[in-house]
Amino acid sequence: MVDNRNHRNLRVKIMSVSILIISLMLVACQKTPSEKVVVDKSEGLPEESVIPVEKNKIAKDLGVPKHWQETLYRNEGFITLEADYEMKIPEIYNTPVYAYEIRTMDQELLEQLCAYFSEGKPLYKSQELTKSELQNEREQIAKGAGNWGYYPEDNRNNALAKIDAQIENAKEQRGERQYIEAKLTAPEPLGTEIIGKPSHNGANRPRNFSWYYDTEKPIGFTARIEKGQVLDPVVRAISYDDEIGSTTAFVYRQGTFIDEKELEQEQALDSAFDHGRGEYLHYLASGLDQADDSAFTSDQAIASAKRVLEELEIEGMAVAECVKAFGSSESESFAGVVDDGSSKSHGYAVYISPKAGDVVGYSLPFAARQGNELSEVTYAPSFRTANIRIIVTEAGVKSFEWEDISRKKDMIAENTKLLHFDKIKEKLADHLLYAQVAKLGGMDSEGYENIYTVNKVQLRAANIEAYNDPEAAWLVPVWVFDVAYVSTYTSAGETETYLSNIETVVLNAIDGGFIRVKM
Repeated sequence: MVDNRNHRNLRVKIMSVSILIISLMLVACQKTPSEKVVVDKSEGLPEESVIPVEKNKIAKDLGVPKHWQETLYRNEGFITLEADYEMKIPEIYNTPVYAYEIRTMDQELLEQLCAYFSEGKPLYKSQELTKSELQNEREQIAKGAGNWGYYPEDNRNNALAKIDAQIENAKEQRGERQYIEAKLTAPEPLGTEIIGKPSHNGANRPRNFSWYYDTEKPIGFTARIEKGQVLDPVVRAISYDDEIGSTTAFVYRQGTFIDEKELEQEQALDSAFDHGRGEYLHYLASGLDQADDSAFTSDQAIASAKRVLEELEIEGMAVAECVKAFGSSESESFAGVVDDGSSKSHGYAVYISPKAGDVVGYSLPFAARQGNELSEVTYAPSFRTANIRIIVTEAGVKSFEWEDISRKKDMIAENTKLLHFDKIKEKLADHLLYAQVAKLGGMDSEGYENIYTVNKVQLRAANIEAYNDPEAAWLVPVWVFDVAYVSTYTSAGETETYLSNIETVVLNAIDGGFIRVKM
């Protein structure tokens, strides 16, 4: 595993002495910068990449084709990268680099967020599930409903054993509500977290962090808002703690929703690993399609989301994507959005990230973890790019999720020169080779073929380590590639085919280095 936090110069090339089956030729040169009387904030960036801000509206010459159609090979067909993709990269003028620092969930921020979403209504402590609620959840687990169908029968049986123990001691009815103030305490489990929340749950947002940690440290907050609805909304907060592994985040949520981006992830997983959830995924897709019949539009959803940012005085962020959403305000089962008799509604999920010049931030997905040592420049920031998802229906905001809450610390460079796309695509093919060779762990690659197909390309911004500042991260321009992956192995005349999930590869647009989620 490569982690070059302690030498963050973007020009440093990491040379790994490995047992790889190929010979790797990488440059490793960078002189120690001479002392300056005035501190150069851009120290750590290649000198030639720091350029003046573009004021004359002359777009960068990135060499991006309108249609990328090409096949790249590595190691005599061990890696094949196929591209037949209509590029939709807008004109780019300025790509600054900013330094960000993680923000803790202090009392002021917690009170501000809770006050905004409670609208003057009291907060009360979330109560344990009643016997009937646990029994309803048990039914969902037993029949593998929704997201529970992702798990093998043995795993579901373990969950059933845990929930049976809870049912035995559960109350028939909830007791008197305990009203509370917004204040961080030791984290508490919510609902069926008592039996272990599914690690992959598209409708409930898979995360690199958990809302619940087994600690006595006052880093969490969970409450419901007394709004007199079928299901009162929940607010949850968690604060950054390096020792525990938590990162600062806040959520307001009423019910359970899924959006198109999450459904795509679920469909890719089902296609790759044949979980047999086609019927359920079709149900979700049909529900999302019904958003087209609604009078509520994406423009209205974006306007509502922007109004939330304005009222919360959240600055420096912009809309990255807006996709259809579908779910229920009355159900909170970890089975996800299921046909459980609850009323369903349709709307849109608006994704919002920090803006860096002409590009918008991108939060690395969980799949961007890379545990193997790679023979390339690799970055692993201590926290991901901040990201907000707001789900809006005609009835209003149903979900507000703010992850990796951070604040801008400094400007490192007002504009940067980016690598030509011809170099970036070669860096992509190289990375796929390094990653596959590392997976083999020294085994002979003969007989293996790995075919990648480009599904999506974006020019965004993402965090990397900050130079000489381990507590910070630099937001730099990046290329984001989603690639479908098929692997075959041929031996003794027989060929086995392995399908994989869509892989996301994020490359620093300044030097082509691979960016991964910190392990």
